[in-house]
Amino acid sequence: MSFIQRALLRRNPGSGFRIWLIRHGESVGNMTPETYETVPDHAINLTERGQDMSRAAGVALREAMEEVYGSPENMSHCRMWVSPFTRTRETALGIIQEAGDWISDVRQSPFLVEQDWGIFEGVGIEKAAEQYPLEYARGQRAKRFQGRYWARMPSGESCFDVCCRVSNLFGTFIRDREPAPIKGRDSVDNVVIVSHGITIRALIMMWCKFSPEWFEVNPNMPNGAITLIEGSMFKGYVFGGFDHSGKAVEAADIPVVNDPADLMTARRSHAPSYLWTDADTAELQEIFCAIDRDGNGRISREEAKNFLGEASFQEIQDCGASNAQAQDNIIFEQMLHCVQRDAERVRPPFAYAKIFKLAARAIRGEIGQREVEATFMKMLREEKQMRHLASMEGKERVLLTPL
Repeated sequence: MSFIQRALLRRNPGSGFRIWLIRHGESVGNMTPETYETVPDHAINLTERGQDMSRAAGVALREAMEEVYGSPENMSHCRMWVSPFTRTRETALGIIQEAGDWISDVRQSPFLVEQDWGIFEGVGIEKAAEQYPLEYARGQRAKRFQGRYWARMPSGESCFDVCCRVSNLFGTFIRDREPAPIKGRDSVDNVVIVSHGITIRALIMMWCKFSPEWFEVNPNMPNGAITLIEGSMFKGYVFGGFDHSGKAVEAADIPVVNDPADLMTARRSHAPSYLWTDADTAELQEIFCAIDRDGNGRISREEAKNFLGEASFQEIQDCGASNAQAQDNIIFEQMLHCVQRDAERVRPPFAYAKIFKLAARAIRGEIGQREVEATFMKMLREEKQMRHLASMEGKERVLLTPL
C-alpha cells in the first residue's frame, strides 16, 4: 500500500481493531537444520543474532504504535499472545524490552505453535526420503494430487489443519473486545501475536477470509517481520524483519498478494506491473499543490505533518532530492518517483488517478475522513464487481484453478 493510500485510510487514534503479527527472530534451527535431529522443535532457542532481531522488532512495533496512537495513554488494552515454543517466548521477551509500555498483558496459546511435521519431526525433510521412504513417497503423491495446502504430513498436520487450529482463537479475540470493568480493563482493541511463519499465514488467511490459493502464493514472512491486520483487512508489512544473514529486509520488497483475483498473475510474477498514465501524474500534482500551502514548490515537514505524517515524509525524502534546496523539503519529482516506485512493486486496487483525486479533495477540506473512507471502500467494491463480471465473461476463474 502506498503512502497516499495509508494517509487516506488513516483512522483516528483508538478506533478500530488491530492485530500485529510478528514472526520469531532467527533460531538455531533456521541456521543449522541438523539441530532438529537432537533438539525438540519446541525447545529450539534463538541465536544471539535472533535475540537482536527480537529487540529490533520491538523498536519497530513501538514506532508503529506511536505513529497511530501517539502515546500508550491513547490506546485501549493491548494483549500479547505468544506461541509457547522457546524461540517465540524469547522473541516476546525482546519485544517487551523495547515496547513493554504499549503491552498491557501477555498470554500463551498452544494454538499458535508451528505446523506439526509428524514422523518427519527430528529427521529433517532432507533425510525423510531415506529414513521413511514409503511415508515420504506417499506424502509427495498427496502434494501432487491434493495440493500442498491440503496434504497432511504423516502423523502430523496439513496447512489446512493449522488454519483450523488457529481459528480457535478468534472467538477469544472477539470476546476480549468487550470491556471488562469488573476486572478493571478496557476493550482489547490491539492484539500482538508472536508466532511462526506458516501459523501466521494461516491466521491471516482465516481472519481475512482469503482462499487457499492466497496461502500458496504468499511466502512465510522473514524472521522478526511485523504485519498488520486492521479490522478484517490485511494491510501488509509494518516492518520487513531480517533474512538469515541478519540483514534488514525492505518491507516494500516482500511480495504480498492481497486480491485473490490477481493470483494467476502472481503465480507468474510476484511484482504485478501498473501502467502509469499522464492522468496519474496530473492528479498527483494536485495533491502536491494542495499540501504545498505557501505555493513555493516545496513541501516542508510542517506542511506534510497533517496529511502525510513524519514516516511518509521520510519515505519520500529517502527517494533522493534532485537539488540541494530540497534537502529538508519534498519537491514534486521526489513524490512522483516514490509513488511510481510503489506502483512497480505493489499493484494498486484501481487507477491511481482516482485515488489521487480523492486524496486532493480530502487535503483541501472538501470532504471529511468518514466520507473519504466510505468513498474509497465504494470504489473498491465497484472495481471488484467489474473484475468479477470480466471473469464471468471467459477469463480464468481462480476457484476452478488447481493448485
